[in-house]
Amino acid sequence: MHRRSLAKNPRCPFEGCGAEETVEHLLWDCGQAQKVWKEARGLIGSFMDYDKLESKHVLYGITPSKTNKKAGVCLWIAINCVNHALWATRNVLVFKKKYMDGKECMKLACRSLSEYQLRDELLEGHDSARRKWRGSWCAPAGRSGVG
Repeated sequence: MHRRSLAKNPRCPFEGCGAEETVEHLLWDCGQAQKVWKEARGLIGSFMDYDKLESKHVLYGITPSKTNKKAGVCLWIAINCVNHALWATRNVLVFKKKYMDGKECMKLACRSLSEYQLRDELLEGHDSARRKWRGSWCAPAGRSGVG
């Protein structure tokens, strides 16, 4: 990221890491990223076998070949909500000097994901949206979902 002028320091900002900060490192290789992906086990496991989650799914949006189209779209959205949360927690650490753990990062991801889920609830109806999103429903703060 330093090479792309996205970071002043070429090293990962997470304590104890020190590896070169690349997109792949931030979103997959870093120990902090791995903690967050472990927190995302239930979310990702709604759409694919979590134990088969690889960097290609996270970095390039490649879904497992046996994933149906709707589940593949939901998986892609869920992964990108986690990726966005990882980027946000990294920026909070770099610019505000505040560390956010894996649980806090997943709260950010769920907030983003809940917007997609609520959109689908409005467009497709409550029952259809719940089926589409399977067990991964993330109700936003102060709302337990319609029902």
